[in-house]
Amino acid sequence: MRTINLQFKGYDRLACEEWTAVETAVLATDRVAVVADNWEGVRFYVFNEPVVGDTADEAKADVILFNTQGIELTTEMAALLFRDFAYWIE
Repeated sequence: MRTINLQFKGYDRLACEEWTAVETAVLATDRVAVVADNWEGVRFYVFNEPVVGDTADEAKADVILFNTQGIELTTEMAALLFRDFAYWIE
């Protein structure tokens, strides 16, 4: 498991400008990145190809969300806890 940057891109129509944001994720497998937070839960970003390098584009992934509100999980803990699930969805 290693840490990567998950890059988000979009366009703000009101401001008429493009925006980007970066979130830290943990690769549970070569193709599944995991992000956990206390508001939404655990998100699994499933890529078609192995993630190479330190940055991955979230637009190229399918997303699966587990609602774990009320449970405090770090991204690293979630990646370890749900590693078997990550291999299964891969």
